[in-house]
Amino acid sequence: MKSLRTLKRLGAAALCALMIAGCSSQPKEAKTSCSADIDGMQMNFTLTAPDENAEVSAIDFDFKLPYSAIRERAGEQAAGLSDSQVKSLIESQEDTYKSLIASILGIDAENITSKFNDDSMDMSITLNDMEKLRSFFGIDENEDMTYKTLVDDAKKTDGMTCD
Repeated sequence: MKSLRTLKRLGAAALCALMIAGCSSQPKEAKTSCSADIDGMQMNFTLTAPDENAEVSAIDFDFKLPYSAIRERAGEQAAGLSDSQVKSLIESQEDTYKSLIASILGIDAENITSKFNDDSMDMSITLNDMEKLRSFFGIDENEDMTYKTLVDDAKKTDGMTCD
């Protein structure tokens, strides 16, 4: 009886050791955030993949769009508008803008969120369909979109900082 109990304990200990070893050998999710200033607008994005050698599984974009930069891009027609007027115009057309962006990117509008501040609009976009991303950016299906390659490329891009 004592030997059976000892055998059970050894078996339980071996099973725990296997489980711990199995958990520690699982690849860790890879995630890197990068940012850049584009004509006065701040862009941050986070690349996510199952591990650093896997293809990217999602890209989350966060944009901070100052009303002054939006006004400047809109040209002469918007030159005389105040920040509050630009904010009001954009807020009134928020659903239209989200639908348009979603349509262009081939994603659901639910993947786009926006927040209106006193001096800027924050917009977040989640892309988790890499085939649609390849199509939108004209990336060949044979081109390497592994996490490591994309992070290395982003780090080499002028004006881009990555953590």
